[in-house]
Amino acid sequence: MGSFTGRQRSLRTVVATLRLGFLIACPMWVLAQTGFDSKACRIEGTHTVLCFNLKDDSNPRAGVVLTIDSPTNKESLLFLPFETKSSDPYPTLLSTWGSYEGFTLVSFVEVNGGSHVIGLDPVFESYADDDDLAPKSSLYFRRRGLERLFVYQHSVQSRQSNFSEQIRNLASRPIDVVGIVRPKDAKGLELRDGRTENPAAFLSREQSRFYHANDEGGNGSKIEVKYALQPTPLQKQALLYSGKLAGALIAPIIAILFLSAKENVRPTTRRIVLWILGLVQLVFCCYLVYTAWSIRGETGTSGILDWAMALISAVTAGLPLWLKRDAQLKELALRP
Repeated sequence: MGSFTGRQRSLRTVVATLRLGFLIACPMWVLAQTGFDSKACRIEGTHTVLCFNLKDDSNPRAGVVLTIDSPTNKESLLFLPFETKSSDPYPTLLSTWGSYEGFTLVSFVEVNGGSHVIGLDPVFESYADDDDLAPKSSLYFRRRGLERLFVYQHSVQSRQSNFSEQIRNLASRPIDVVGIVRPKDAKGLELRDGRTENPAAFLSREQSRFYHANDEGGNGSKIEVKYALQPTPLQKQALLYSGKLAGALIAPIIAILFLSAKENVRPTTRRIVLWILGLVQLVFCCYLVYTAWSIRGETGTSGILDWAMALISAVTAGLPLWLKRDAQLKELALRP
């Protein structure tokens, strides 16, 4: 009996240890999954880097990379001229966060030296497929097919008249550099004057581009970056085969449509076949147009042009049948 009780206690101890380990590891695992990836945003010799990580196109993130040379145990403040939805807390800095109308404030205590990261979930102003609307906020991200336009207007609160005097007088830690991490295999698109970005980055490293937060006059820089994502393999296959299938169905439709009256021995069957082929053709064409409109760019244009060439070829090949049919109709009309 005593041995059995001892085994129960040992089992309970193991279960409690596993539960404790799970409770400790679970928050760290969640933080590792949702935290801001700052590997591509670090620059040696720079104290404060505001970085926008656009690698995950469906969930762009922002983060501030802080370098503390010597801890002062004093509280510091970061002013960011855009709103945020959430923040990843940094326990070693005792960081806190607050989002207000038009800006975000992040406070932290310089208790540890080295490099630290505070992740943020920014609020982007976004308009799809509209070139005429000018950005109203300081953070703008436009999706147009596979094209992307990122605009960030940096500002120093002491020079912004739209903020209250209390906000303008805040002593905040200045942002030195703004970094932008583009998705892998992204292709730069012309913004204007043959440039894909404005201003030019002073440092480029793989998908990362770095810009000065302020211009020579001390005013906040307006950073614009335009690029295009690569179509997924599924989108490429959809365009390729939907265009080919739609093109392959055009030839029999034209041939049956231009069938001569003399050879049309089954008119009911002919109409049924035309309806079926026409509906299938319509489905493929709609899917082709939708996919091409979604991704746009050279790949989408190529798919539409392939289908158009197949249509022209089928119509040209069926033209003699139409001329022959017209002559037979006239001959039948002249017979007594």
